[in-house]
Amino acid sequence: MLTLSFGVYSQNTGSVFTYNFDAKADSPYFVTAYDEDETTYTGTKAQAGYVGVLGDADTNNPGAIKCPKLSGNSSLPHPSNAKTSWFSARFPNTKPTSAGGPGHPGLNVSVASKVHYSVALKGWQITHNSGNSFRFNMKSPDNKMIATIKLEQAKNGAGEYISDQTRIVGNLWNNDANGVQKSAGHFGGGSGTSTTPIIIGITIDYLENTWAFWTNNPGDTSGFAYLYGGITGTFGTGSGTTSVATSPPIVDHISFAWSRPAGGTATAEGTIGTEDYIIVDQIKIHQGDYANTLSVADFVDDNSFKVYPNPAVNFIVIKNAKVGDKVNLFDVLGKKVKSFNVKSERQQLDISELKSGLYFARSSQPEAIKIIKK
Repeated sequence: MLTLSFGVYSQNTGSVFTYNFDAKADSPYFVTAYDEDETTYTGTKAQAGYVGVLGDADTNNPGAIKCPKLSGNSSLPHPSNAKTSWFSARFPNTKPTSAGGPGHPGLNVSVASKVHYSVALKGWQITHNSGNSFRFNMKSPDNKMIATIKLEQAKNGAGEYISDQTRIVGNLWNNDANGVQKSAGHFGGGSGTSTTPIIIGITIDYLENTWAFWTNNPGDTSGFAYLYGGITGTFGTGSGTTSVATSPPIVDHISFAWSRPAGGTATAEGTIGTEDYIIVDQIKIHQGDYANTLSVADFVDDNSFKVYPNPAVNFIVIKNAKVGDKVNLFDVLGKKVKSFNVKSERQQLDISELKSGLYFARSSQPEAIKIIKK
């Protein structure tokens, strides 16, 4: 299936790796596929594979990953043995064959430039006092933490949760498995629930030996309601971190983690925040020039929503949209420019009045199609 990405980097030669997320059609799980058009990964798609099952798909909130139950829950194919956390697989699995792994190639991140690591979220729910959190981990070949983007409920000076603030913190390189935590900023207002799409990222400048957290575009912090002291810094300079300039850690693989501590045991899920979720749209490792535009994943089933001819001049044909649905066309800025009611499984639609350019077609199904109008 296809996923419309809100404000996600477009394809360009600076991309190292892109993963697009969606719920798998034939199971209740949430999986991913990498974008072959954007990646410079040297391994095969089978080697890169899925980023792992990140939790149960939320039937009441299509496209959302529910915070997974704790170990002992057979609905998760890879339950953690820990009582409070659940992690995806090492990804790609670069564990050497000498250690029982397949030894797939790593992500080939260059440390001779700025590298931008980001996760695009369509929304989330984190219940007050649940302690639930989501992490996107970037690891070295020996599995040490280089950087983390972590979404969790904010705390006050006494360590108590603040009911209407969700914060971003990162664990940064200090030559061990966990890194050192730096608080970047928080999203204010609401009750721990967000329905506003946002990209959250960190840029590591391997030449200048610095880090910087951001929202939507590198260098932009406008998505934060409040900035903490850990928003930017220099590695190895009074920050508890280790210099990346003198001993550059290479991002070899990634992993994801849910932590769900409140009320949980080794065999039972937590009692607070059982319906919490995140909606992850895309993650990207990117270096060089970048552009912040809409993009579309390329992972699609044979029976999915399709549009042809593409490129098109005066008309398009919609295939496999549900009769009775509405198909909307959006421009690259996300503005709706045209709507159609679906009356048949193969329906011709007039687009002759639209200007030449790039558009996106989306129905009520969780799918989207890129259209080029000549």
